[in-house]
Amino acid sequence: MKKLLLACAACAAIAAAGNAQAVTIPTLTQFLTKCNINSDDCRTQIRGYIKAADDQKLICRPADQSLGDASYEALHWMRDTGASDQTLHDGPYDDAMWAAISTLWPCKSE
Repeated sequence: MKKLLLACAACAAIAAAGNAQAVTIPTLTQFLTKCNINSDDCRTQIRGYIKAADDQKLICRPADQSLGDASYEALHWMRDTGASDQTLHDGPYDDAMWAAISTLWPCKSE
């Protein structure tokens, strides 16, 4: 359910970015290539994804960590860990994004 909510937020952000009739979510490889070309847009998407997860209390990111620092950390996780995992590498980038943020900032079970 958590991934579904975030995927909906990601799809809405992608749809709002342009007048696309069909939304195709890029693979992690395509997303990272796009990040190399337009790092500002890439960081904006990552910040939006992290903010949506924060707002929905799906992750437990330290309160003193800026959104910019968090997006930088998530991007590096996707480049290093995500890109080396074949399933994440070839799959939709939002799967890799969820893997990154849920690994970096998990909420502790009570």
